[in-house]
Amino acid sequence: LGWGSHEKHFPRDGKQHQFGCKSAIYLTRPGASVRVRSWTPLEGCFHGFLITHGEAISISDYLTVRSNKKVLYRPTCHYAYHPCNDTVLSMHEYAGKNWQPVAAKRVHAPALGKVIGIDLLDIDPLPGVEFRVFDFLDPGAPDLLKKMLGGPADVVLSDMAANATGHRKTDHIKIVALVEAATEFAREVLAPGGTFLAKVIQGGTEGTLLTLLKKDFAVVKHVKPLASRADSAELYLLATGFRGGA
Repeated sequence: LGWGSHEKHFPRDGKQHQFGCKSAIYLTRPGASVRVRSWTPLEGCFHGFLITHGEAISISDYLTVRSNKKVLYRPTCHYAYHPCNDTVLSMHEYAGKNWQPVAAKRVHAPALGKVIGIDLLDIDPLPGVEFRVFDFLDPGAPDLLKKMLGGPADVVLSDMAANATGHRKTDHIKIVALVEAATEFAREVLAPGGTFLAKVIQGGTEGTLLTLLKKDFAVVKHVKPLASRADSAELYLLATGFRGGA
């Protein structure tokens, strides 16, 4: 966050950068544990959570008043975020576990169940989760996942999203292609009665895919999590009661 010249108290865990414009500091704790007061024209005054944002540094530096390279005044600048109530509760749970990743407790992994996953980007190790850096669209991805599974799956989750181009129809086509690929994989590995959940966007899912899913699953519908912003184009396709067999 941009650190003002008027600040009289320096955070105990605050650190100063040894490079750049020297207009900011950083804290050695999660931003979600730092509550800040902020204000917006629509919301007014509110308490939010500190989030990292490069503009907090650049704005603070831009508004700095200098004379002969000496700083006369620099404002404090931070970005704050106040999520929906359900997300706040999740953050409290996260804090209650000393900011350690929540174990895959819903499936009692690894004692009774198994959680596996792949992504283009790496993640910190999660208790009870087997993870690989891999592209799902790679021809070898299905075989890799099946090997990691070691048997039928009860749930297949897809949070894949294509990089946005700004062209609505193009973005829709790209994400539908990802959903179709995830659907095909789910049909191959799900156990009878299994569940499939995949991210889509407003506009829903193509009719042909919905028709196919309705043949394979007892219930197929679009859902929007409470944690998703009301103005977000994000939706999820939920299919439950798989009729086939892996």
